[in-house]
Amino acid sequence: MKNLILCAIASLFLFTSCFEKEEEVTVVPKEEIEVAPIEEGNVMECEQVIKFIQEINNCPVPREGDGRASINKYNYKGKMTYYINPTGSCWTDDLGFIIDGNCNKVCITSHVYEEDTCSDWSQNSIFVETVWRDNR
Repeated sequence: MKNLILCAIASLFLFTSCFEKEEEVTVVPKEEIEVAPIEEGNVMECEQVIKFIQEINNCPVPREGDGRASINKYNYKGKMTYYINPTGSCWTDDLGFIIDGNCNKVCITSHVYEEDTCSDWSQNSIFVETVWRDNR
């Protein structure tokens, strides 16, 4: 009987000494967490932008006083967008287009064709800066 009690005490000692002390866990209440927006990429690396600039560079130099092709950054409906503006160039389809920072086309603007899908552009866009301009 004495051996049984000693064995029980030894077992109890072994089991309690083998476990590490549990760390305190803080429970955070469930609430909506605001996620930071995805860092926008370098718009100058977008396939559409590279093609646009290559075509502009292959065009004749615009006459003095003519508008120049440019890429302008705008805040459009709360998101940063880029207006690819072919003004004064030989851009093949004469369509300007707006892309987001991840190279996704947002809409198309046209002063010549009926393909304007940015009918609210002038009311909902705020100019931020010129990113690129044809300075030839």
